[in-house]
Amino acid sequence: MVQHGLQQLQKRAARIILRRDSSNDTFKVLEWADLEINRKIHKCVLVSKCLYDLVPQYLSNYFIGNSSLHIHYTRRKSDFHLPKPELSLTKRTFRYSGSVLFNSLPAHIKHATFICTFKSLLTNHFKNR
Repeated sequence: MVQHGLQQLQKRAARIILRRDSSNDTFKVLEWADLEINRKIHKCVLVSKCLYDLVPQYLSNYFIGNSSLHIHYTRRKSDFHLPKPELSLTKRTFRYSGSVLFNSLPAHIKHATFICTFKSLLTNHFKNR
């Protein structure tokens, strides 16, 4: 996993504060949130808001459900259709990475009926990994 500069800085600060050589469990001791997990949570929340039309129209149109592309019942019918990436840079876009991340969530989280329930389930999912 490639770490962002802020993530490395956060780990270093945790080690300094606790006077440790390793950053293992330092976030739990300090009760800090991991920046990578926060990014995933915020991205999934924005994708779910796109589903419920709680964002501007141009964002709601970013995601196409598999159910709108075919009529067959499959296990992935409730997932988003992944656009075919022409370049590796495409995989870093919100449209692609948001779809991949949202598709990887368990069904009970994806099908939450309220955004507050979704956020709660999502936070528990990522922080208990």
